[in-house]
Amino acid sequence: MEPLEKAVLSADLIILASPVYVYHASGQMMSFLDHFGTWWMIHRPRPEMSRKQAVAISTAAGGGMKSTVKDMADSLEMWGISKVYRLGIGVQAARPDEIPDGIKKSIHRKTDKMAGQIRENAGKQGCNRRAKMWFYLMRMAHKHFAPMEPDYGYWEERGWHGKKRPWK
Repeated sequence: MEPLEKAVLSADLIILASPVYVYHASGQMMSFLDHFGTWWMIHRPRPEMSRKQAVAISTAAGGGMKSTVKDMADSLEMWGISKVYRLGIGVQAARPDEIPDGIKKSIHRKTDKMAGQIRENAGKQGCNRRAKMWFYLMRMAHKHFAPMEPDYGYWEERGWHGKKRPWK
């Protein structure tokens, strides 16, 4: 996992893609995301994530893209990434060369627009509202319940029980 961790931490833009498998991300993608579950804002978030953007992409011949993209975007958002883009496309084809021209044009239109948004937001630092909300709920739980290690100690070392925040 170390090479993957280094790659994710050094990237400015993280792109995750999965085909639809029974209306969810593939087992391999879910396993990848599970390995980084400790990075979630409620556990041991990585401040580096507040300077990143991400894209979650899924395609299928039929349906299920929305739930597949959601699987990936949930983790990306809970990692504290400030802006997560979602792209799910029903291609109505089994192979790329079979995708209808109208759908190809739609894909180009959507990806061009997304690329412009990514360029516009490059270099911005922050955290999405959902992850912030969970951060503050967990911070309150840390203050009112017995410390649960190793998360409590991780937060304490970084001053997050005080005024510091992982996205600043």
